[in-house]
Amino acid sequence: MQMHPWKQVLSSLAEQPVLAEWRLSSGVGFFMYTPSIERLGPDGIEGSTVQYEELTELRVPAQHQLGSLSVTNDLASTQQVTEGCCLGIDVQCTANEIRIQLKSGVT
Repeated sequence: MQMHPWKQVLSSLAEQPVLAEWRLSSGVGFFMYTPSIERLGPDGIEGSTVQYEELTELRVPAQHQLGSLSVTNDLASTQQVTEGCCLGIDVQCTANEIRIQLKSGVT
């Protein structure tokens, strides 16, 4: 059985976690660090309710500030490890963020 495209993307990010905005098909959006490789189950992220089939988009901002918490993501490195890691994804890069989505028709 072939690995789900989202599992491939998250596997590529596992060694260098980034804070991302996760978008689900239900319309829910939240910020969470990308998980370690050990938490990537066959259908979703272990220890959470996130299933790969529900994930529609990851947005990785260059910077995110929430109160006194300030996070800076290395967009160049994130782009390098995600582009080409999986044929089923589309990676769009700007100066302020990276958007990762499944290509049309991929489930």
